[in-house]
Amino acid sequence: MKAKVMEMEMENKKLIDSPTDTTLRVDRGKWSTVVRERHVDTHLVKRLKDEKGLSETAARVVAGRGVAPEDLWPSLADLDPPALLPDIAKAAQLIAHAVVNEIPIVSASDSDSDGNSAQAIIYEALTKHFDVPQGNVLAIAGHKLKSGYGLTQKLVNDILAWRENEPKLIITSDMGSSDEPRIRQLKEKGHRVVVTDHHEFPVVDGRPSIPESADAVVSPARPDSEYPDRKIAGCYVAFLVMTQVRQELINMGFLPAEAPKLTNLIGLAALGTVVDCVSMSRSKNNRALVRAGLKQVREGIRPCWRVANRMVRGGYVTSEDFAFLLGPAVNAYSRVGDPLGGANFFLAPDESIADFWWTALETANEKRKKIERAMTEKALKQAEQQVDQGRRGVVVFLEDGHAGIHGINAARITERFGRPCGFFSPQYESDEMLTGSFRTVEGFHVKQGFDAISKDNPDILPPGSYGGHAGAGGARIKKQHLETFRQLFDHEVARQVGERQLYPTIETDGWLEPEKVDTCLVAELESLEPYGREFPEARFMSVFRVARVRTIGKEGGHVKLVLKSGKRQYQAVWFFVDDKCRPKYGVTYTVVYAPKWNHWKGEKRLQLMVVGMLPN
Repeated sequence: MKAKVMEMEMENKKLIDSPTDTTLRVDRGKWSTVVRERHVDTHLVKRLKDEKGLSETAARVVAGRGVAPEDLWPSLADLDPPALLPDIAKAAQLIAHAVVNEIPIVSASDSDSDGNSAQAIIYEALTKHFDVPQGNVLAIAGHKLKSGYGLTQKLVNDILAWRENEPKLIITSDMGSSDEPRIRQLKEKGHRVVVTDHHEFPVVDGRPSIPESADAVVSPARPDSEYPDRKIAGCYVAFLVMTQVRQELINMGFLPAEAPKLTNLIGLAALGTVVDCVSMSRSKNNRALVRAGLKQVREGIRPCWRVANRMVRGGYVTSEDFAFLLGPAVNAYSRVGDPLGGANFFLAPDESIADFWWTALETANEKRKKIERAMTEKALKQAEQQVDQGRRGVVVFLEDGHAGIHGINAARITERFGRPCGFFSPQYESDEMLTGSFRTVEGFHVKQGFDAISKDNPDILPPGSYGGHAGAGGARIKKQHLETFRQLFDHEVARQVGERQLYPTIETDGWLEPEKVDTCLVAELESLEPYGREFPEARFMSVFRVARVRTIGKEGGHVKLVLKSGKRQYQAVWFFVDDKCRPKYGVTYTVVYAPKWNHWKGEKRLQLMVVGMLPN
């Protein structure tokens, strides 16, 4: 059986892809959710079993994500040489020159988790490893709610105002690729600029346009880059640059040959890498980095990691905790509070200060959740209307929206309807400009979509008003152009995906006999870390009978279950269950689930995390 379709009052035509498809029913309104078994290369399964000693089940999980044995558990020794990044030697020389000659340095970053991680890496490398006085370094980040994305004019004004009569070196991280006009402005004022980034460049006259006013542009996205991995995050680019600066300072005699390496910063790069949703299957660098970073976090080598271990049930931080606990808190605070709140948490000198910053991050995240809940229902209704109209690309606009929830709500709409989505609201203190975040599905490249729209409609989406990569992006448009942009976005989605039907999809790792679901399997699945984009957690399908069911949660939106198969029974939980599809006692279901550990009172037990159920 290759695929199943979960549906409710299905109206879509030609939705089922194969004659072996069957129908499941869950609450998705009019739109079907396909539960599809991943394609698995049987030769790769055999290699993984033979070379890595994996069980059949675990080998099928890894093979379904296309990861070869040699790339499953890479070490730091397997990392690609940083010298292959374009301009990295020039960047290292410029930064080292500024360090030695006490030239003021500005570290300007994006304000999300990737940017905050990069900011912490650069700041600590400069001030602790290279002994630059803190007063000689300005750490700065844009507030997306107030000033938008990238190296904005407000950031440039703030940079120029700091020690305004002195020439400075500006290092950008996780931004800068689309900011030539502002970089040129800095250059004309006598400053030097080093761009470190991973985002794709604006396309001008059919070619990527690298900011020519920058003194160095270090990015794997450059068309002339010899670095073999274009999937790394901005924080890792910043980390690689600073490692080269260390070596340059040693070559100059400023640091001794035995100067400590920057390995204590790897955990920071690991967190930003996971949260920025870069590939965990097609990048051995990302897998090696995150594996090493998680080890540092669990060992608590920094005060912030010791606090993180206390915040996580079981005290064992995973990549899932990066993605769904630590990352969202950093992102939320950067949007509703200090854009560098995450960096302050990462750089906390002791646990009491780290605790202070974590409380601030967590409080901001709770505020973000309340805003999100208030906006989600409105956004989903608007998206539903557009899907009813046949739109393949959805663009939502809320007059009372909030930049802090753009990306999250866009992701929720994409998940619900299986279509690329943009979520706009008015720019801070402006009735004329809108800012938005975009998320996508397989087959639609966000940045390339922006480029195509901008090329033919520069008045609607001017170059420099957007940025991003394959999986996500952000843009600014005039409010008067909203409906035209909706049409252009829909057309571009249709152009990229062709005739392929778009619908919500849950990919599984196939059928699994209930007797194989045990603690050994969960431990083995845990060993496959790191999980993340393109290497999601394992999900299976099995048949169970409901032996117990009760409602849990403040608003009764979740259910706790006991599922039985023969004489075996399993604890299970299903979050955010619609009233129409609540499981019933005594009924047998086909269940889609992820086997996990449930940490409780110092112990861990097997628990099934349910994502869908079909009455048999």
